[in-house]
Amino acid sequence: MSLSKKENTLEREVAEDLKFCDKYSRVTRGSGSGTEILDVLHEEFFVSCKDRGTSKNVNLDYNREVLKDNAEVPFYSDKELFWVVRNSLNDKFAIIDWNAFLRILKLAYGEQDVN
Repeated sequence: MSLSKKENTLEREVAEDLKFCDKYSRVTRGSGSGTEILDVLHEEFFVSCKDRGTSKNVNLDYNREVLKDNAEVPFYSDKELFWVVRNSLNDKFAIIDWNAFLRILKLAYGEQDVN
């Protein structure tokens, strides 16, 4: 299976998994198609999927992936960005900025000041 097909499979899996909190969650049409950026369209999150089919390690290249993906997110958006990384063992991991993680926890636990 080609890497692009594997990535597309990961994107579809993630979009389907997120339907519990956004029934319209789906794979984006691709880079540069207007308001749809990164890999999965969701009302609360920007989601970027990375398939590491040849490595057990779960990591992101800061310059090539983190900064690039962050640059695609509109500065006025309240959506949080996170990455879903699948390794060669088919394990999936979510990677998120610490402050974004804290904001999500505060919202989940009813904290009034989330910034």
